[in-house]
Amino acid sequence: MLSYSNFKRVSAPIAGMAVLAATAMPLLAAATSEHMNTLFDGPFLRVPAERESGRSVAAHCQIDGATSSEHWADARANLLLRQDGAMTEVTVAVEDARPDTLFTIWLMLEGGSPLMKTGATALIHSDDIAEAVDLMAAPSHEATNGFVTDADGNGSVTLLLDYTIIGGAFPFQNYAEFDAGNPAFSRDTPRPEPTRIANARDGVPFTLRLASHCGDNLHNGLVAGQHEPWFDWLAQ
Repeated sequence: MLSYSNFKRVSAPIAGMAVLAATAMPLLAAATSEHMNTLFDGPFLRVPAERESGRSVAAHCQIDGATSSEHWADARANLLLRQDGAMTEVTVAVEDARPDTLFTIWLMLEGGSPLMKTGATALIHSDDIAEAVDLMAAPSHEATNGFVTDADGNGSVTLLLDYTIIGGAFPFQNYAEFDAGNPAFSRDTPRPEPTRIANARDGVPFTLRLASHCGDNLHNGLVAGQHEPWFDWLAQ
């Protein structure tokens, strides 16, 4: 089934944000967008490049010919979030970040994912859960929930999602191919149940996180794999 999340742009510069890439469902997406309310249109907050634990931009994202003592200090990202009662349109754009690099977007859940031992899950349409599960065994250089920056470090993506991010829940119950015995799941008792999306009241560091994959440029489906945090946005 064709997912709404395939309505996206990959490696598009910020200056071209008004031009949407051709997709199989442009008319449906445009018609849906007209009835959505803009709830946020502004910058992400930069995660410190030098982190005390885990992978960091400072330690893991330097490349020959593009080293930077400021760790791409000029990099910036913007979020446009629009939603109605049942759907959300998210546009994320980054500028002056690490070039030729895969970036993915992650969604924090209250209590974590019901399938994985992780606090966040990939920002995808529920139709794409099965594909994301398969990617855990066979990672890809392409990502439904992301983009690859161009030679100048610019890139963007637009996702049309079948749930609301602000005040909503991720619809894991729509995962028609769920099999509790699938060894891909790390939860002891995986459950395909709706899970509320976290916000500032939960005391979490982010609702949406934009991360790079400088080490391998691979997308690992429902888990972030080898990644470095760049930008966070927290719903209030």
